[in-house]
Amino acid sequence: MHQCLETESYTQAVKSYCRTLHLLQHYKHLTVFTGIERECKTIMVQIAQKIRQKMCADEVKNMEQEEKETLYDNQKDEINHRILLLYYGRLP
Repeated sequence: MHQCLETESYTQAVKSYCRTLHLLQHYKHLTVFTGIERECKTIMVQIAQKIRQKMCADEVKNMEQEEKETLYDNQKDEINHRILLLYYGRLP
């Protein structure tokens, strides 16, 4: 799971955690498995944070793109308006 975190293979990390979760819970009475379970949970918290950060960054990118498109549309409308005014002999 450390490798998944380092390589940003978050889907693989979640799949691996889900596949091993029942074993970790079944053997949690053994000290070795308690440590592994604790470490897996810590990594999963980090992965969840990384996924949230990526989702927020993607949302910001989408919002920025929408703002650019809106600005472009507004500029295009203004240009079309000026062209119409020139066409009808009125200076903008």
